[in-house]
Amino acid sequence: MRRPGWRGALVFLALTIITVANFTLRDDGKSAPTLASTFTVGDPMPPLKIRPLTSGGASAAALAPAGCHVVVVFASSCKHCHIAAARAKLRQSDRNLPTIWVSHTDDEAALAFERDLGDAGVVAYGGPEVFRKLKVNAVPTAFLVTPARRVARVWVYTGEEDPAELEAACVP
Repeated sequence: MRRPGWRGALVFLALTIITVANFTLRDDGKSAPTLASTFTVGDPMPPLKIRPLTSGGASAAALAPAGCHVVVVFASSCKHCHIAAARAKLRQSDRNLPTIWVSHTDDEAALAFERDLGDAGVVAYGGPEVFRKLKVNAVPTAFLVTPARRVARVWVYTGEEDPAELEAACVP
């Protein structure tokens, strides 16, 4: 029987380095590109054609807040998105920044997501082009948008973010 040689060890080492880099770069939220998105921090937020997910949903003003806000791109089938939304709902307070959850689908699962989220954010439909425009690689991905409509931070959204820290990072 043949034992693994240097090639096997090299493959193992390469996979280990990739895994460590993935977890190291994933969630700092300050550098770009990140694994969540290759969108460059400091660039203008592109105009998104979004609409309320349901007819009784958010107003146009809620979908385009004038001040600092968070845009979270999610998939209704994403387990991590549901967990992050549940955390955001539990942490809901007056200090939370306006948060717009944008889905690429408007199916029954997205409607259920909206019902589960409650008042912890506004849910909108943006279509598949949202992933392309925001260069999203993974969900849930969050974008901190300044009043000047520039992206101040990009990160993997967890629902445990500190509103005071986000406000401090949201300079016009």
